[in-house]
Amino acid sequence: MWRLAIIGLSFAICDAVTAAPQSIALSVATMVCGPDPLNIKLALQAVPGVTDVQISLENKTAMVSFDNEKSSVDALLQAIAGAGYAALPAHKP
Repeated sequence: MWRLAIIGLSFAICDAVTAAPQSIALSVATMVCGPDPLNIKLALQAVPGVTDVQISLENKTAMVSFDNEKSSVDALLQAIAGAGYAALPAHKP
């Protein structure tokens, strides 16, 4: 029994080591009023692998941290589109 627990623990550690956290800024030009940030945040949080979402209505951006082993930028954009908004990866200056 202990042997199975140790094997399970080693798999969990390997999974944690191979996870690939990433962050991306998304431009959401169609975010214009009070309820929009919450709607977008909830849509992004529902995407598997998303670990953090910060929304700025003023800048019309969503900063998203996610595990790229479980999700992708396309999945994030699709989630925002599914909530009724248009988004693109933000350009870095």
